[in-house]
Amino acid sequence: YVSGLGANINRLQANIVKYTYAGCPPILSYYSYARLDCVRFNRKALDIILEADIKTVILSGKWSDYEVRGFDGLQQTIDTLRALGVRVFVIGQSPQFPTDVRKIAFFAKRQNLDDTSWPMAMDPGINERVRSFTKGATFIDPLKFLCSAGRCPYSDRGEFMYFDYGHFSSAGATLAISKYWPAFGKDNALPKTK
Repeated sequence: YVSGLGANINRLQANIVKYTYAGCPPILSYYSYARLDCVRFNRKALDIILEADIKTVILSGKWSDYEVRGFDGLQQTIDTLRALGVRVFVIGQSPQFPTDVRKIAFFAKRQNLDDTSWPMAMDPGINERVRSFTKGATFIDPLKFLCSAGRCPYSDRGEFMYFDYGHFSSAGATLAISKYWPAFGKDNALPKTK
């Protein structure tokens, strides 16, 4: 999402602190043998929130990677943040495709398909499962804003929305931010769900 924030900064009307670690979901108790610093890194976020007097936190991750271990830690993380007086948003799983979207576009072109949407390579029900662990937070389901009937656009006006099978390109991040990222302006409103 980071590359899309700049293009929408006037709409957000907020100072933004990005705090991410690849392969480390925003779950305070998450432990990984592949990412030994994950717990320490996530715990440090609490210090940053207090030191910078952050009032709103947005949690986002590739939830499909963590489902097998369960989302209990997500609810505990939300509870910890709320105890600090922080408003919490959780953004659900964004679309994932079976392969790089450039390969999909190549295949579609060879088959003379004009449609630039493709079926997801994931269970869209994952977001309802994530939502059940987000009590006390505002949950945002990207699939409701980006997809329809199990199909999601992989390009828009000739620009790829993803740079691989599911990571937003700059154009995709800009579109996603404009469609469903929480707005912190005067109206403090979220976009309406389709």
